[in-house]
Amino acid sequence: MDKKCGCWSVLKRSVGNGSCKPSADSTRSSATSFTRTSLVYDAATETRYLNASNRDMCAPNEPQNSSDPDLDPDQELGNSDKKPRQLLQFSFHELKSATGNFRPDSILGEGGFGFVFKGWIEENGTAPAKPGSGITVAVKSLKPDGLQGHREWVAEVDFLGQLHHPNLVKLIGYCIEDDQRLLVYEFMTRGSLENHLFRRTIPLTWSNRIKIATGAAKGLAFLHEGTKPIIYRDFKTSNILLDTEYNVKLSDFGLAKAGPQGDKTHVSTRVVGTYGYAAPEYVMTGHLTTKSDVYSFGVVLLEILTGRRSMDKKRPSGEQNLVMWARPYLADKRKVYQLVDPRLELNYSVKGVQKVSQIAYNCLSRDSKARPSMDEVVKALSPLQQLNDFAILSYHARMSQQGRRKKKQPEVTRLMYTNSGLALLALAANAVHKLWKWPKSDHNSTGKATASVAPQIWQPTSGILMTSDISGTSTEDSIACFALSNNNSYVTSASGGKISLFNMMTFKTMTTFMPPPPAATFLAFHPQDNNIIAIGMNDSSIQIYNVQIDEVVKTKLKGHHKRVTSLAFSSNHNVLASSGADSQLCLWSTNKWEKQISRKLQIPGRHVAAPFANTHVQFHQDQSQLLVVHETQIAIFEAPKLECLKQWGPQQANGAITHAAYSCDSEIIYVAFEDGSIDILTASTLRLSCRLSLTSYLPSNSNSKVYPLVVAAHPSKPNQFALGLTDGGVCVIEPLESEGKWGSSPGVENDAGPSSSTAENTTDQAER
Repeated sequence: MDKKCGCWSVLKRSVGNGSCKPSADSTRSSATSFTRTSLVYDAATETRYLNASNRDMCAPNEPQNSSDPDLDPDQELGNSDKKPRQLLQFSFHELKSATGNFRPDSILGEGGFGFVFKGWIEENGTAPAKPGSGITVAVKSLKPDGLQGHREWVAEVDFLGQLHHPNLVKLIGYCIEDDQRLLVYEFMTRGSLENHLFRRTIPLTWSNRIKIATGAAKGLAFLHEGTKPIIYRDFKTSNILLDTEYNVKLSDFGLAKAGPQGDKTHVSTRVVGTYGYAAPEYVMTGHLTTKSDVYSFGVVLLEILTGRRSMDKKRPSGEQNLVMWARPYLADKRKVYQLVDPRLELNYSVKGVQKVSQIAYNCLSRDSKARPSMDEVVKALSPLQQLNDFAILSYHARMSQQGRRKKKQPEVTRLMYTNSGLALLALAANAVHKLWKWPKSDHNSTGKATASVAPQIWQPTSGILMTSDISGTSTEDSIACFALSNNNSYVTSASGGKISLFNMMTFKTMTTFMPPPPAATFLAFHPQDNNIIAIGMNDSSIQIYNVQIDEVVKTKLKGHHKRVTSLAFSSNHNVLASSGADSQLCLWSTNKWEKQISRKLQIPGRHVAAPFANTHVQFHQDQSQLLVVHETQIAIFEAPKLECLKQWGPQQANGAITHAAYSCDSEIIYVAFEDGSIDILTASTLRLSCRLSLTSYLPSNSNSKVYPLVVAAHPSKPNQFALGLTDGGVCVIEPLESEGKWGSSPGVENDAGPSSSTAENTTDQAER
């Protein structure tokens, strides 16, 4: 260190001579701190540690002076590329001007050290520049009463003044003037990883997550290499900064410490860092090694994989500590995909998830010696950036094999009767709506819906189609949804793009609103106000929109972890029920738009739910009982406490449930399956009344891969329902006239009466 030159030499001598002493306020203590001599490293203690909240920690009443083992300005770094850098010395006035007098609107962030301001300086100098000119910098100012004191300010200058690496933030200079302590860094355009993982609506892509993890690993590996390693000691998402291209630079070296040298296995030091990230053995014993950083990296890697914070008190008790919650999944290759951030949907590498989970599991080993080195971690992560085996691709291939893709006609994904029951409205996967009406004839003088006469496609005289906005989206991957106003006047619809409002008489688009992202995944009109629409989104939130004033009434009702799959209003209880692809149910007050209660749907032990299984909800006619439809079961819940009253699971031979709906009087539940069969249940008991096979409502020569995706019950005929099919057709089904209603012999396969079948280009009646 005696050979150092320039501004750093001046700063070193001024610190050593004691001209800049830490204030008494910089001494840190905490009622939650651990005293090393009282700690025993056992399973019980580790559990207490893992259940602690995510907060800064340090040992109480530690001395803070230049002889403290945590701060040795004269320590030398043995690596060849860890050499002193010429730092600039700024005056306080220069930095005050560069940041616009430390204006509040220039604040980039705040931490234990103090505030970080955005500023501008001239190139090759310390003079301030006009905003938008010169060089953009980040200026970190030490609070006089900050949690971090002078000692850590000096440590940061000491380390970053000597360290040079693409994955470490560049320290440009410093200011030490009276009681002012400031540091000047290069400006990182995209801010911290913490912001992108936990505070941004648009999630990080899988490729960017791998790039960030690899870059952060390289930064740590650089610190650990050589005969005189450096231990970072505060590796967490808020200290990982990103540039425009998502390149990583580690920041905040106030807690960094020279690692063990020679034959020493560790260094003993005060316990500092952040709960949730610090290695258990370090917290328990105060023994610090490079493997302590490896553990912290494992926590951050887990955050990158899951999109969850290391500690989150807002989650259920068993999920608040990320490491404890994730360990069982990491240890089982079949379960690791349940850890993936739901906002990624299926846009992640299958092998990449397996490998990242394995790396995280090894880094989080309770035995510090069993953890890999950061060099080994870098070697394991680097190849993952080239993987392109995305889950969405295999999912599409699987669906194609099952006949859900590459059909002649787009499948019917949404279906409902108009409120009068005189017409059927369908939304196909290609974003086109189709409206069927029953013509008046000798066989149907009233023009009412019937299975004995095939309905006909209806269009206005203009001949225009009612097509949802799909600009910038792929209909193959979009989720279609629509809702019909209570007076049948207009329909609101979305197919991955903006939400469209159509006039039902003219098919003309009245307006469009709420462009993605996020995209709408379910729509529901308020039962007492046609102007209010509840909108479920693919980012797991719910928004309440007023069509009349064209603005959002309530933004971001948050209760789900995956996309919203269904919404239903209850006017009796003034609640909105919601379900998501996370198999979770929520009830929201429609008075204050606040969450009242949530429940996780219990999946039967013999079933394995898909990662993004659709869950559908519908209120009973009494507006209290809630029908819940999941691919593995039918369940009845009681509002407003969301207590499960009864459940029913299908036979394995039927395949997954695709959809189900109450009859108009709520006495029957129509359940559709992937094998094309229909189970008709008595709603009060969930007992099977009768079963319809595929051949009972489709011709025997029909494609065996055709099956219903959606069920719609007639609004006034309890025994009539319609099916939207994967081949783009719609079937209307009701029992034989001789029976009048569906059979009463449980388990017996009954015959449907005349069934009208529709397709894109035909209205021929299919008699059964």
